[in-house]
Amino acid sequence: MRTLLLYASLGLGLFLMMPTQAEAKSTNKCSECTKIKDVDDRNLCRGICERSMSVCGLIKDADKRNYCLAVVRKKPSYCGAIKDKKMQKDCRQKSGKN
Repeated sequence: MRTLLLYASLGLGLFLMMPTQAEAKSTNKCSECTKIKDVDDRNLCRGICERSMSVCGLIKDADKRNYCLAVVRKKPSYCGAIKDKKMQKDCRQKSGKN
């Protein structure tokens, strides 16, 4: 999460966003996602990296979308809808269920 500082000046709010150390490291990891050419794979990478359900929702491939949502939400039950058995197994491990 970002640290939010609020400054009031003349009745107007000025927001200054400063990244935390953990976020700065995460941002470096997420920058690797931009190098991925396939849109679904790029959004899968970004969704997991950013822990963003909205990015996961952009994924057209149902298996990849369910994988992303399961990992982001930590809901292994979403993994059951994945048809690819290898991906399903990996999904269960990454979403918190071994």
